Amino acid sequence: MLVLLGSGGAVASDPVAQEVERFAKANGTSRIVPVSFDRGEAPAEWKAAGWFEKVEGIKRAREKREALDSGKPSDDVIERIEKQFSYAKSKDRLRKYRNRTLVTLLFLLAASVMAGLIAVDQSAKAFSAKQEADKAVGEADKKISAAQEQVTKAEGSVVEANRKLKDAEEKTTDAQHKVELANAASADAEKRRSVAVADARRQGEIAAERRREADRQSQIARARQSISRGELAKNQEADRFARPVELGLEASLHHQSFEPDSLLRYGLDRLPRLTASLPHQGPVQAAAFGTDGQTLSTLSSGDNTARVWDVAAKRELSSLSYGPQASVTLSSDGRLIAVHYPKQSGPNQSARVFDLTSGRKDEVTVFNLDEPITSVAFSEGGQYVAVGGAKKGVKVWEIIRMEKAGPTTSLAFQETATIPPSERGNTNALFFSGDGRRLAVISTYFTKDEDDDDISRDAVSVW
Repeated sequence: MLVLLGSGGAVASDPVAQEVERFAKANGTSRIVPVSFDRGEAPAEWKAAGWFEKVEGIKRAREKREALDSGKPSDDVIERIEKQFSYAKSKDRLRKYRNRTLVTLLFLLAASVMAGLIAVDQSAKAFSAKQEADKAVGEADKKISAAQEQVTKAEGSVVEANRKLKDAEEKTTDAQHKVELANAASADAEKRRSVAVADARRQGEIAAERRREADRQSQIARARQSISRGELAKNQEADRFARPVELGLEASLHHQSFEPDSLLRYGLDRLPRLTASLPHQGPVQAAAFGTDGQTLSTLSSGDNTARVWDVAAKRELSSLSYGPQASVTLSSDGRLIAVHYPKQSGPNQSARVFDLTSGRKDEVTVFNLDEPITSVAFSEGGQYVAVGGAKKGVKVWEIIRMEKAGPTTSLAFQETATIPPSERGNTNALFFSGDGRRLAVISTYFTKDEDDDDISRDAVSVW
């Protein structure tokens, strides 16, 4: 982000023009916020500046000339810079998400193309095997026809032998010889016929086996196609756990192997399962698991009650009720709860801390600020607690004794930091960072708009 102060010195400065040129080339002009020290049109001398073409057309943040002497920018200029910075960050995030989405889509498209090529190759192999089987059947048919021709020839030989036998009645010796020849020819023909029939039967069995193998290869190809679709469905479809189960079952019908079983296990292991249902009498505004994962603490705004549940047994272990006007804060481990009343005054201007796991109804400690407490926050690890008031700032305490596992009857705290009140308004929210080292303080203040009407603004300070 580049904030360009259009003072007289900046107009005549060549280094300023060079710096604006380098920034625009690296980041574009949308990250430049020009500031003029007038309330009307852009000064005429701006057009002579070397950087004017980079900011021409960009809405100026207009500032009073007194700001050059005081060094303190107005709220309008600060707000313009904050909005431009937020817009630039949002644009960067959108560009990053777009690039990630394009890479993911290209990967899924490549996987789909590879799966399709494998399926086409398997189908081609199955078709080739079927053609070979059909060819073998044709050859077997030819051999059967040849055998039938040989049988016909053999039958002709038998007829000829019978004729010769009939003639042998006149010549006994010659007839007997011809009968022997006919019998021998008949036996040889029968032998050849048996061999031809056996060979034809064997060729038919081979052809049938090849047809069965072709069908098996076709089933494998269809199963692998279903597996490929299931693998693609893991990352592509909205219901990406139920769909792999359906495709795994479909693949198992075609072919029993490791791939369909693996696909089924993947989908079944990831289908969500309901383990517990804990009833409440109204909306649940907060919840936190205990450190062992076996207990769950909840805050219900319906009956203004905090509860601790045994998740496995689905039963309530303890509860604590608080008033309808109370503001409550739950620690990240669900053990401690802070209760305060922002609208109260007098002796009850305090935040009371309870241990929900102990089952006790009395507090383990009390924090006082001598004014209404507006916000309380626990750090992520439960090491620190911050308490904020309306006018007197924020105090941070460190919990210095929380090591025992049993119910807590009291806590020891040590004040570690005091944050002064915001110059802009009242503190209304506190947030710790994940490591507990930083604290964000949100304050509300009022300012004037262009019509001189009061409008509320929020300011965030980080400590």
